[in-house]
Amino acid sequence: MGRRLASALEAQRSATLDLLRAVPAGDWARPCLPPWRVHDVVAHLVAVDEAAVTRRLLPLMRSGGGADLERWTVEAVAGLADVEPAELLARLAQAGARLAGVVARVPRLAMRVQVRTVYGRRPLAVLVCRRIVDEWVHTADIAASVPAVPAPPTQSAVPRAVGDALATGVLDTLPALVLPRLDVRAGVLRLVVWTGPPDEAHGPRRTWGIDFARRQYGPRVTARPDTTVRLHAATLALLAEGRLRWAEGRVPDVVVEGDVTLADHVLAGLAP
Repeated sequence: MGRRLASALEAQRSATLDLLRAVPAGDWARPCLPPWRVHDVVAHLVAVDEAAVTRRLLPLMRSGGGADLERWTVEAVAGLADVEPAELLARLAQAGARLAGVVARVPRLAMRVQVRTVYGRRPLAVLVCRRIVDEWVHTADIAASVPAVPAPPTQSAVPRAVGDALATGVLDTLPALVLPRLDVRAGVLRLVVWTGPPDEAHGPRRTWGIDFARRQYGPRVTARPDTTVRLHAATLALLAEGRLRWAEGRVPDVVVEGDVTLADHVLAGLAP
């Protein structure tokens, strides 16, 4: 498991570095996630990886409510405000390689150990997947802010390892981040999440059910679904992080079968 996650970290970081090298010098100061600039978003990625490698991040991930993590993030980004883009890129490459090396050496059983996090008690592997979700979404933020940068790949161009991590990072944190906010008392929804090139018969995918009446969630929900939603892990991540908004079913590459009202309620509720 550690090696598979390390492969996903390496693939995502390689794609991120390629994207950032295409950012013109004058565009590093562009607004990206106000009040953050492109520079600040990259600084955030650097700070997270450096803190993960030095083990300063895990205690923050365990803090209740995430307030400590939020405060630390703001301070860490401010501390890198004057670092030149070339140095940021070098540190991003170095920290990413070090983190992937650390993750590759973690035994399989240790990756399954449940730890207390801002997402509730989750396996350590889920924290690594959330780190990949965060980076994936921020590459989309940068691409949307800088005209010279092409949009990050979706669907068939996403490496399988990255797609698997995106699916896990979103689906395994739904019980903490999304489901408590949904005012749904009945109905069964099935999510079919492609993690590689979508293929109705044989494509790699994760299937995750929500049975609202029985309060059962996860891959083992067996009740017959009232609605089935099919989408790619990259699209799911953008929906869950609010970069895409579900409005009147107008999100590309999402297929809804069955109870449209239930699907609308859940998909609209993914975003914070």
